[in-house]
Amino acid sequence: MGEMISTFPSAAFPPIDLGGSTGVYRMGEQAFINSEIFTPLARSGHPVIHADLKAAVGVDVVIDFTRKIDRSWPRPPLSAAFSVQIFSNT
Repeated sequence: MGEMISTFPSAAFPPIDLGGSTGVYRMGEQAFINSEIFTPLARSGHPVIHADLKAAVGVDVVIDFTRKIDRSWPRPPLSAAFSVQIFSNT
């Protein structure tokens, strides 16, 4: 999947990973997600912005979609700010 996303036009970058948890979790318990999605993207020069509820190492943006103020981050709303959105169910 990461290799496929890396072929997207440059306007699609950077993608945002919503709910992917911490870097420790992504590289430990969910290492297959990191190796299949995020490593190929990084290798092709396309880092991913990681967003989660938790403030932790490997989380670039702390955001809570149950809060109205967070759902409208950044301006314009999140759905318009990133062309590629990766939703993780971890």
